[in-house]
Amino acid sequence: GLYGVLDSAGNEVVPCTFKSLTGYNEWQDYAEVVQDDFDAPVSLFDAQGRKVATPYRFIRYFYGGLSCVTDAETLKRGYIDEDWDLVIPCIYDGDADFEYGDYVVTSKDGVSGLLDKKGNFTIPAGWDGVEALADGDRLVVVKKGDDVALIQRESGKVVIPAGTYDYIHTWSGRDHGLLEVGKDAATPEGGNSTLTGVVDLEGSVVIPIQYRNLAFWEADYVFSGLCFLVMDDSGQWGLVDREGKELLPCRYSIDLGGHMGPAGPSIYDVLKELYPDAKDPRDEPHYIFDEGLTSAGSAATDGAWRIGFMDEAGGRVAPPPFRPVGNGFRNGRGSRRQGWALGVGNKPP
Repeated sequence: GLYGVLDSAGNEVVPCTFKSLTGYNEWQDYAEVVQDDFDAPVSLFDAQGRKVATPYRFIRYFYGGLSCVTDAETLKRGYIDEDWDLVIPCIYDGDADFEYGDYVVTSKDGVSGLLDKKGNFTIPAGWDGVEALADGDRLVVVKKGDDVALIQRESGKVVIPAGTYDYIHTWSGRDHGLLEVGKDAATPEGGNSTLTGVVDLEGSVVIPIQYRNLAFWEADYVFSGLCFLVMDDSGQWGLVDREGKELLPCRYSIDLGGHMGPAGPSIYDVLKELYPDAKDPRDEPHYIFDEGLTSAGSAATDGAWRIGFMDEAGGRVAPPPFRPVGNGFRNGRGSRRQGWALGVGNKPP
């Protein structure tokens, strides 16, 4: 399919002739970033529908006043400011965003380090490179040879000494003050694996290093990080809260539908019983109105589904020959794909 842009009245303001389109309505006066070909530099459309060429293959969202861009010829990354001036040259390999502070982890000439908003690239003294940032950009996971450590960025003070763990995993701005750590260990079958646990930002153990797997993301997604899914040597899952207290023993399997065991209760229901005041994502409304509009579909005469837009009173604003790329309008505009259809009777995924 090809992409274009509709305004909130259903008018096609950018024609559906582009292979790629990303909405950046919050970026100064520019509305969309488009590509005629995936290997070509991107172009911009401003709010008046005028096309502006760029020398970049990719342009990411702005965070902290800067956007990471990829040079179309060298494929190296740099950063532009909100005036679209290149303020950090395209000489880096990483494409991190300044989402959680004034530093990002990137690499140059095969060496990883810290890059600040002024373009200074540094490696903390006494270390070979940098793996990640934690607690915004206050803490840094550094490496020396095969060992990793956790240090304070400003002072260089060691929080977790090198060799304590074989890996330290951060959740960036979503860490809730916790870090996943692991140590290499043999499996019951005689193979190699990793035992994992959780420490706080001072390095104190919260969840012992005894689990074969630990899924913070799923628990965070379900109930704002109130607990962790953990797996023992048997391959079964249980629940542990963020203080290390066992909520459910490791004797459940979890299928893709979120159920604990083939015929067991939903993980949502188990957590809801444990935390009756927690917000259940299933209670969220299915339709989300953005600037008074939401996408709505109907079956065409050929049996294929088409998508248009509906206002909060139920009135159809835009006719439905479009397949949505996203639900939202920003500044009265939204990006949609034209001519998308499935077989008779099938709904879009």
